[in-house]
Amino acid sequence: VIGHSLDTSDEDVITVIFEMFDVVFIYYYDDSALDKYVKNLTQIFTAKQLSKMTLSSKIVFRQLPTNEYIKDLKTNHKNH
Repeated sequence: VIGHSLDTSDEDVITVIFEMFDVVFIYYYDDSALDKYVKNLTQIFTAKQLSKMTLSSKIVFRQLPTNEYIKDLKTNHKNH
């Protein structure tokens, strides 16, 4: 999941997605976004359910690379 607020208004869609896939990757930009996603998901699932899903790797949070990192990748790619 990328670019989605994971808000309770989409609870039906979110629960279907979580039921369909063995693992759901949630990409976030920074700690503030991660906190928001966790807060929103605990309104859809209980905190205990969310904890269980993260510990079992049903949900995997991944931070997106920073713009600086992407710029470095592009620069290094051009040099090779």
